[in-house]
Amino acid sequence: ELDWLSLDCGGLTPDGLRALAATDWFNRVGALTLFNGLTGETFDALARASPLERLHALTVEYPWFPAEVWETFGRTKSLPALAALKIEGGDLGPGVLHLVAARGFALRDLALLRCATENRIGPALAASPWAGKLRRLTLDWCGLEPRGAHALLNCRAFGALRHLNLNTNDIGPSGLTALAANPALRGLRSLH
Repeated sequence: ELDWLSLDCGGLTPDGLRALAATDWFNRVGALTLFNGLTGETFDALARASPLERLHALTVEYPWFPAEVWETFGRTKSLPALAALKIEGGDLGPGVLHLVAARGFALRDLALLRCATENRIGPALAASPWAGKLRRLTLDWCGLEPRGAHALLNCRAFGALRHLNLNTNDIGPSGLTALAANPALRGLRSLH
C-alpha cells in the first residue's frame, strides 16, 4: 500500500493526472508531493478529480497559477481528508484569498514557504473557515507586513494553534502587541 507519492510533474498533463486519479492505488495515497513544472491546468484537474478520500497531506512546489486555479481549489470536494498543506515558492497573489477560504477540507497544518501573497494572507487567514482547527501555521518569507500581521495575530479563532512560524516577515510593533494580547495564542508551544 503506497502511503506517499512524490511526483515529478514535468510533462504531466491534465489528462495524465486524471488517468492517475482514476486508479485504485492513487486513491489510496495518503501524502502527495507535486514538484517540477506543475501547471495550473494540471493542478486544476486535481481539484476537479473524484474524491481522494485518504489524501491527508499535499505539498505543491513552485506553483505559478492564476487566481482562477486557486478559486477552483478553494471550491474542491476532491480532498475531504486534507489536513496538511505545504506550498513552497511561487506567487499566490490574489489566489491566496481563495485558498484560505476553502471549505472542502479543514486544515490543521498550513505551511507557506517563500510564497508571495501581496500581504493578503493575514486578514484572509484570520477569516478562514478552518482557522480554529489550525494547530501549526508556517508563513516563512511570505511578505507579511505589520498591518497584515496585526490582523493575523489578533485572530481569536486560533485557540488550537500550538506552533507558529512567521520567520522572515515584518510583523512590526502592532503585530507583536497583538501577539502578546491575544488570549487565543496562549497555548502556543513554539514561536519562530
